[in-house]
Amino acid sequence: MTIDLQSHLPYRLAKTSLRIKNATTSRYVRRTPMSAREWRVLGMLGIVGSQTPSELAELTGMDRATISRAIARLVKLDYVKRKPNAADNRSQTIEVTPAGEAYCRAIVPRMESSGDECRTLFSAAEFALLIEFIDRIDTAILGGHILSEDG
Repeated sequence: MTIDLQSHLPYRLAKTSLRIKNATTSRYVRRTPMSAREWRVLGMLGIVGSQTPSELAELTGMDRATISRAIARLVKLDYVKRKPNAADNRSQTIEVTPAGEAYCRAIVPRMESSGDECRTLFSAAEFALLIEFIDRIDTAILGGHILSEDG
């Protein structure tokens, strides 16, 4: 049995995603005291604001254990702090500290720049169509219509 990997969409998307992650890691993280995971968590907090670890896991696509390790390291670096979650006593809210805010002011524009670089590969209409296609795949997966555990 063979699969043509060049036309196997899950393979191609995963491979491209990994390449993007590796490129941004080598570009933005190598001169910092952070790992790529820590950088992604701090960058996400800089973009969306305070989050619970579960929310960060959902936003970054990382598992909770990885998020917990990244948060622990970011706390040690004084880039984030944990606060009790008023909505759920079993959870914490992760907030960026003033040192973390300063770092985010440097990170977020660089993250935006990498997105802009990718966007230049497409016309506005092509980019809108690409986003529509990605949303369609994501909705189908979330709805259990494709790539479900039962399928």
